[in-house]
Amino acid sequence: MCGYPASFDWTFSAVKGRMPRELLSRRPHTHHALDDAVEQAELMSNLMLWQPPRPWNSRSDPVRSGL
Repeated sequence: MCGYPASFDWTFSAVKGRMPRELLSRRPHTHHALDDAVEQAELMSNLMLWQPPRPWNSRSDPVRSGL
């Protein structure tokens, strides 16, 4: 289910350099299979827990929209 970069990701230009910093693993990238697998797992965990920032506008702001 998770494998970065999976072949379908290439068509969407999903690269680590364009990801929000809070999603990336804090581990060094060593190019060792076990280390890379742990790094991938941490990336996936961060992605599953991530709540992206909501775009601000009057409809998403309960104070300005009168809700």
